[in-house]
Amino acid sequence: MTKYIHALTALEYLLDKAGENHWRDWLRQDIDLWKSKKDVSHHLSAYGGMGSFNDVWICVQNKHNVTKGQEPWVNNLFEILKGFCFRLAHEPEKDEVVKDVNSNRYFPIFSAFKKNLSKKGMDSAINQLSMATSQLHGWRCLKCGYGETKSYDIENYLAKVLLPQHLNNAKTEKELKALVDSAFTIEFDGIGETRNHTRQTIIDSGIKIVDREGWMRPCPECGSDNTAVYRWEFSKNNFNASKDNLPLKKNAA
Repeated sequence: MTKYIHALTALEYLLDKAGENHWRDWLRQDIDLWKSKKDVSHHLSAYGGMGSFNDVWICVQNKHNVTKGQEPWVNNLFEILKGFCFRLAHEPEKDEVVKDVNSNRYFPIFSAFKKNLSKKGMDSAINQLSMATSQLHGWRCLKCGYGETKSYDIENYLAKVLLPQHLNNAKTEKELKALVDSAFTIEFDGIGETRNHTRQTIIDSGIKIVDREGWMRPCPECGSDNTAVYRWEFSKNNFNASKDNLPLKKNAA
């Protein structure tokens, strides 16, 4: 069997565990068509347009079989496997691996626009989206510089960093299914130590960890309403503000 059928089977397994029955059954048909006819057309027809496979989000609100804590891990693995299947469906015999944190993940998002985007244009759009979504997300006061992030956002960051590495090490259908199980249980070798180190690095970078709901407005530090969604990139053992944020006031920290 090829990596394509392995990825399809793992994706079907994830959807079944999550209770996403419509798309689980769609994937089962994809698997049958590949095994019987080496046909990928049904799978590729799932992407693009309203109500497509691209619109599926595994979450408590959508009544899937996940907890709030599982959402970042299950959804990130779902997105990676989905992107993996989409790309491999174009070259199903290719033994492809995930080369970096964001490789393959965003290809399905642009499938509806493939007629209007050149390969170079699609790659550029994917790279831009990859940069924005692989960062640590949170809020910052643009007046005083106070910044914060949530435990949920930290888990989302960890999932984006760690899951592609585990996927790259999964060579068989059994190993891919085990990875799906790990995403639901959030049990990975060294995850506790990695999580603790990441949280400490965030604190040492001057970012407060909170578990508030909703927007950070007003700022809990200075009371200003001049707050915004903010992103940080990990570099040189620190979380530093990414260049695509709104500017802070000159007197802000």
